[in-house]
Amino acid sequence: MSSNSIVTYLQIINTIATVILNLSPIFVFIPVLKGKQKYTNIPFLMLFFNLLGSTCWGCYWYRLLIFGPVICNIICWLISSTFFIIYLFIFSKKIIKKFCLYIVILIISETIIIIISLYVIKLPLFGIILIIINIFMFIAPGQNIIRVIKEKDYKLIPIASTIVGIICSGGWLLFGKIINDINCIIPNSIGLISSILTTFIWLFFYLRAKIMKKRGKLYSEENTNNNYNVEIK
Repeated sequence: MSSNSIVTYLQIINTIATVILNLSPIFVFIPVLKGKQKYTNIPFLMLFFNLLGSTCWGCYWYRLLIFGPVICNIICWLISSTFFIIYLFIFSKKIIKKFCLYIVILIISETIIIIISLYVIKLPLFGIILIIINIFMFIAPGQNIIRVIKEKDYKLIPIASTIVGIICSGGWLLFGKIINDINCIIPNSIGLISSILTTFIWLFFYLRAKIMKKRGKLYSEENTNNNYNVEIK
């Protein structure tokens, strides 16, 4: 198999993984929309950097004339925009005037970012900016880690997004090495490490919660049996 074929297949696989990554916030949104959780449990930074990342990376690959990732980022931009708009609607407390104001600000901001990314910033500097954006994009799903440690609530980490982030960053890391693009290699290396660490933290508190629940159940059953024995006596 030629290197061109490998790159082509890798772009397809990475596109699928990246699309799934951008779809994964749905698991955080559903409990909020059902009223089971507060909207503050939605990692805003994850939504923000997903949207910003897909916008800037789409422009970057377009400037390099590598159109596979361009298509990938267009799809992800549509998905990320949808989630971001839903979040703004919830954040505005369903006040239409406030919501419309947020949408106008979003449209203007996105337009400015696209123009600057395509025509203003020189490519070497743009690459450095993308590295910073991508690092935050992969770190963002773990923004609630401090809360997880304080509250011992593993549910605050969007584990679906984190796991898919491992696949996504790993795939783009390999792609970056093949085409020798340092702007793709550096952030995805950091993103891979960050996603793995976040997953281990989630797993630790998940297992801790299960153990505590089991202990509580055993303690409850023991008290019930003791009370039953006392009544018999």
